[in-house]
Amino acid sequence: MHEPPHHLGYVILSGTLPVKNYRSDVFLEEAPDGGTLITWKGSFDPLIPGTASLMQRVVAGTIGRFARQAAARAEHT
Repeated sequence: MHEPPHHLGYVILSGTLPVKNYRSDVFLEEAPDGGTLITWKGSFDPLIPGTASLMQRVVAGTIGRFARQAAARAEHT
């Protein structure tokens, strides 16, 4: 789903992460300080039983890096 400029939803169909049924939604809204609040929510099923907790940390770290990089780039445009 794509609702510019406030929402982007996507799924990962293939790749190197050992997960399946990956879906994320990114929401952008104006922050009280005049900036932009980025909310990035995702869900998935682990391919390897017993690795859900580990994969949550890996995916959260990756999404956190992406969000910080996107915010940094936005500040310079």
